[in-house]
Amino acid sequence: MNAATKKPKIRFCFADGLRGIAAAWVVLFHIHAGGHLSELDRLLPPVMTKVLFEWGHLGVPIFFVLSGFVIAHSLRNSQVTWSLFQNFSLRRFIRLSPPYYFSIVFVLLFKLLSAKATSEIFELPSLAGLTSHLFYVQDMLGFEPISDIYWTLCLEIQFYIAYFALLGISQWLEDKYQIVYSRPLVFGISLLIGGLWPLNIIQGNLWPGLFFPTWHGFALGVFSYWAWQQRGYYYPIFYSYAGLMLVSSLLGQASSETGVFSPIATIASVVTSVLLLEIGKADLMQSFLNWQWLQFLGLVSYSLYLLHNEISGAAFFVLYKVLGHTLITEVLGLVGICSLCIACATAAYWLLEKPSIGWSQQFKKIASSNKPVGL
Repeated sequence: MNAATKKPKIRFCFADGLRGIAAAWVVLFHIHAGGHLSELDRLLPPVMTKVLFEWGHLGVPIFFVLSGFVIAHSLRNSQVTWSLFQNFSLRRFIRLSPPYYFSIVFVLLFKLLSAKATSEIFELPSLAGLTSHLFYVQDMLGFEPISDIYWTLCLEIQFYIAYFALLGISQWLEDKYQIVYSRPLVFGISLLIGGLWPLNIIQGNLWPGLFFPTWHGFALGVFSYWAWQQRGYYYPIFYSYAGLMLVSSLLGQASSETGVFSPIATIASVVTSVLLLEIGKADLMQSFLNWQWLQFLGLVSYSLYLLHNEISGAAFFVLYKVLGHTLITEVLGLVGICSLCIACATAAYWLLEKPSIGWSQQFKKIASSNKPVGL
């Protein structure tokens, strides 16, 4: 296909907008959790504090649903082979790792500066611990994370592997045994297994750092895409599962679980996946939330997620040291430091993330040029 006939790339503006909202929400959550907004806490109504700041951790399940939705779109016409898995894994590794590796150096540098400023002892991670971070397995191997946010990246890598494995099994069953409904069967079983955690049938993880307790969010994103694009039996499967997750989460609101494992996190996953499906059905996926500032926030969301915690923590520390901790400095700091985080994320995007995207796309072109005719 030449440049004249090449189809324009489809942009899901609604999904990108949700990604921007999720990233901003996580930033606000960490700023509040760091204890930087005590004066605002006393001024704002509790419900506003909860929605704006305390519920900011819900940005993470939104990210998980979006990942499932996007990977289902990316591999919608793909026949799973070992070479495809290798190529896809390499492309995702190249796409994610340079900004991630930079953030590791960035976090360690800020920890060193923080230790010097507070007269604390700074210790570098062990070689084994650092190596485990480079391959996204630190949580599974029991090493202390360099940053509290890296666990989500470890889960994302596992989601990709699990999706490929399930898609490959379903295609093998269809090709070898002519099982027409192999994909909803295989992925439906995964839905049931993943649902054991939000349904509170299984508590705790089978092994530290495994993806099982959060698989339902990613899978909801996958099925919302299939229900939108193919309808048929995917539609009732999706809504039956989403309804079950929603009801069980509403009944489990008294649970002591917090963060991404809490019932409200499951509710956020359900709401996000339903919105993706219904916005898609309404033919608004490429227009809704297509506001320039929000699309830009979605564009730099990965770099913003990686860097914001250290930047905001250090900036608030310096701000309160210089100007004191008052309501005025809190408000000015919230606006100014959020802007600083976005500015740093923008620089990281252009210097690291955008080149990484370009490098990963080169491998995609190589794979496409080597693909046999007819596949």
